[in-house]
Amino acid sequence: MTTTIPGSAARPLGGPRPALLAFLDGVGTVTGSKFLVESDHARVLADCGLFQGLVGLHRRNWHGLPCDAGDIEAVAITHAHLDHCG
Repeated sequence: MTTTIPGSAARPLGGPRPALLAFLDGVGTVTGSKFLVESDHARVLADCGLFQGLVGLHRRNWHGLPCDAGDIEAVAITHAHLDHCG
């Protein structure tokens, strides 16, 4: 049996789900970029940057990840700026 998800191709019922993208940090500011891409097969962190700028932003550098770091299989860095790879 197949099911159709709006905006996607038909897939078997109970088959793999589409990958999910979660914005972990860097939202509302231009530093501290962190995105989690999660599928049935892997969890990959895209960027893991430092916050730069005002003291309030610097304090966010010591906050833990909102997920278990041991579950992340890889980190992909988009480019070599501290706000993306710090």
